[in-house]
Amino acid sequence: MPFKGNKKEYDSRLQRIADDLESGERYAVVAYGEAAALVLEACTKPMPQLCAIVAYYPTTVPANMTFPPSLHVAVHLAGSQNFGTKANSYTYPDTEVGFAEHRATDDHNVYNKASTRLAWSRTLACLRKGFNIECSAEMEELWERHLLQAFSRKDADRTMATMYEDGDSNDDDVLHVNHVPTMVGGTGYHDLHEFYSHEFIPHSPPSLKLHLLSRTVGTDRIVDELLLRFRHTQEIPWLLPRVPPTDREVEVVIVVVVTLRGNKLARENIYWDQASVLMQVGLLDPALVPQTFKATGKNLDGKDTVDRLPVTGAEAAWMVVDEQSEDNNKLLEG
Repeated sequence: MPFKGNKKEYDSRLQRIADDLESGERYAVVAYGEAAALVLEACTKPMPQLCAIVAYYPTTVPANMTFPPSLHVAVHLAGSQNFGTKANSYTYPDTEVGFAEHRATDDHNVYNKASTRLAWSRTLACLRKGFNIECSAEMEELWERHLLQAFSRKDADRTMATMYEDGDSNDDDVLHVNHVPTMVGGTGYHDLHEFYSHEFIPHSPPSLKLHLLSRTVGTDRIVDELLLRFRHTQEIPWLLPRVPPTDREVEVVIVVVVTLRGNKLARENIYWDQASVLMQVGLLDPALVPQTFKATGKNLDGKDTVDRLPVTGAEAAWMVVDEQSEDNNKLLEG
């Protein structure tokens, strides 16, 4: 319902949205710019069957903006907008009005991918509250199925069946998996199928075990904290690319941030302490401090020399599992 400059006509159209709805049906409004400002002003008064409003960078906000208790509201403001609101609002630093609209033909493209994704998660949360939609159980079931196929059953086709088949027209629609410390993974459905088929699944050590430590389920994201254990009996391209097997035991905590689009997985970012892994397989010696930090008694900044690298091994993982397994601040001693 585009705004064409006539405020009175637009307000009248807003008031008539519910005319074609059946009893018990609800609706929501998502608006941008000047239209968003008009929607916020109109909806301070009760509107039958309206359950949620999402306003992207409204040009103004009502001075005393108070909404009916049953109405869920989210207001997204650009960092360049120097006003706030008492409503459920969010400001996105270093953005301009229009940051959530991808306009490839514009000379001055203000689109901001990171802020757009964050705003979308908050938009989705607002809409789900308005329509009373709970999806956490289905999200967890899908993620568990993905882990089962990738790690236990080692089936690339069924692993990919849990993932979003991306389109080609919008960068935000591209499926993406990134193992952050090594930058290994894939972008796009085809590339990821190749990755799981030829790199991830065939090179998973038989000893590899995952132990869930914590899980946080959000609107469209799941964050898992996992203890990863294995014996390094074969090359693991995503964790230790081009490193031959060392036959050493490794324990490390990994954090997986998975984003869903609809009922499929769309993005995964996997984080861990790579220095700890390198220590445990013998590729990193804490005593090997660069000469410039220890040769003259002072480093380049005139400070005390460094006698070891500030890295830890498997004990870092043990302390996540049991906070009393190790002493704090060992690296601060001396």
